[in-house]
Amino acid sequence: MGERIVVSTIGHLWHARNSPPPAVTHHTNKPTHPTHVQSNGARKALEDLVEESRRKYAERDLQRTVIYSADQYGNWRRTRSRPIRPLSTIVLDGSTKQTVLCDALEFLKNEKWYADRGIPYRRGYMFYGYPGTGKTSFVTALAGELKLNIYVISLANKGLTDETLTELMVDTPPRCILLLEDIDAAFVSRSLTSTVSATTRPGTPAENQNSGSIVTNVTFSGLLNAIDGVAAQEGRILVMTTNHIEKLDPALIRPGRVDVKVLFDKATRAQVKDLFVQFFIKPPVPATDETIVQSSIFEDNPSALEDLAMQFSQRVPEKGVSMAAVQGHLMRYKSSPEDAVKEAEAFVQSVLGSQLPQ
Repeated sequence: MGERIVVSTIGHLWHARNSPPPAVTHHTNKPTHPTHVQSNGARKALEDLVEESRRKYAERDLQRTVIYSADQYGNWRRTRSRPIRPLSTIVLDGSTKQTVLCDALEFLKNEKWYADRGIPYRRGYMFYGYPGTGKTSFVTALAGELKLNIYVISLANKGLTDETLTELMVDTPPRCILLLEDIDAAFVSRSLTSTVSATTRPGTPAENQNSGSIVTNVTFSGLLNAIDGVAAQEGRILVMTTNHIEKLDPALIRPGRVDVKVLFDKATRAQVKDLFVQFFIKPPVPATDETIVQSSIFEDNPSALEDLAMQFSQRVPEKGVSMAAVQGHLMRYKSSPEDAVKEAEAFVQSVLGSQLPQ
């Protein structure tokens, strides 16, 4: 009969019973566990209980960004949630943040405009550039600013096929960010792969050019169809990230599939300076006597922090290291900005040395 739970509230009694799962769901291999609820009281009381549960469930995520991932069965699963990350904590060059944010907001508020003109209500972004430059972090902060959740698909998931990918795309809510990370790892330009094997048929799963192993069971044509085919979901924002845009097939990033391309480059000195100020303007660790004094000094004399930030940025070469590397260095000296400046040259030499061919 399955597990039975008895719930009593204000004179009413409910019996909730989990039935034995069927073999599979209607379109995947994932077993389900339906719950049947019976009440010996008024129907209104049961409806109130369900509504209260729904409200409480929604309230817990009001100030959080929820991230869903595709499981091995082709279903969406909530994997984690995190407090909304302020967009101000993302340090990008120039007006990139504001440009993308304004574009996304304009898209979200103009559904009728798209409908009146018969244009599919979708928006696609390609974030590309050097690893560690903040592509995924920006997606997370953008989702928080737009009050959207993130749905992540890894094309390297061996359980993913053309069919399950299409189902996942269809099952995304109309307002969300759909994230396809490191898409170059699964799909590269046909011109680059055509010399690997003259016998490879178009549309077959991509292979790792070094090992010959299957990178993904999704075909290139299956991916394109899932993105903007007849059954493709509307209302969502698609974000694809790649470290190597030059390896991607032009068909994947043509206008209509990718509307906006954003380069995430290595850190400029202006970015390094801004990150330094942001890092030390507030106590970055639980307050101790030392950090309280340090913070109050900077708050009373912000020019001192600005001077340190300028010194630090001048010791980092323009577009020489990634923002992730800079942040990693600052983390080592989170209680001592002066030491972060003193050790800047050693940090740069270490990073640049690790980038040299072995």
